[in-house]
Amino acid sequence: IASRGELDELAQAAQAAPDDVAKQLLLALLALENGQVPLARRALGQAQKLDPTDPDLRFLSARASATEGRFDAAKSELLALVQSGADGYAVQMALAEVATALKDGAARRPALEAAHRHDPLALEPLKELWRLAAEQKDVAWESQVLEQLAVLDQHDGNVYRRLLELLVQQKDYTRAVSHGQAAVYADM
Repeated sequence: IASRGELDELAQAAQAAPDDVAKQLLLALLALENGQVPLARRALGQAQKLDPTDPDLRFLSARASATEGRFDAAKSELLALVQSGADGYAVQMALAEVATALKDGAARRPALEAAHRHDPLALEPLKELWRLAAEQKDVAWESQVLEQLAVLDQHDGNVYRRLLELLVQQKDYTRAVSHGQAAVYADM
């Protein structure tokens, strides 16, 4: 998060260069990070006049809409990004956040799974999938997610504890022993 002085300097630089999309978008990003939605909206409006198809503009517009509580508008903008080929980890995680805000579990899971495909080493989508599987009491799915998570987050004792509990519950002792041996090195 930028200091107020940095935000003011960037606002002046963006005002001095109204035809510079990058400066407008940087101002919008910093304004959003600092809770200055009206300033972000002005910068986004200026950027939209210059290049309405810019993927960063569309992503930041979706973030601004979500910040304003306009989750349907954010979702529409994010889905349009996916359709235009500007899909990626951040877009899918934003879709998952919007789905959470809309209490749309059916949209949350595919967004988190897509985010995981975009960045298979990121922990956040898997941790959110774990929460979702636990909420839905889907033991098989939860075990599957935990196995993936255990490989990436090898020192999280909670992951191993829950995974071993589920595998024993399912009487899958071979996998329980295998993961139990790895769990010895976890911070339990």
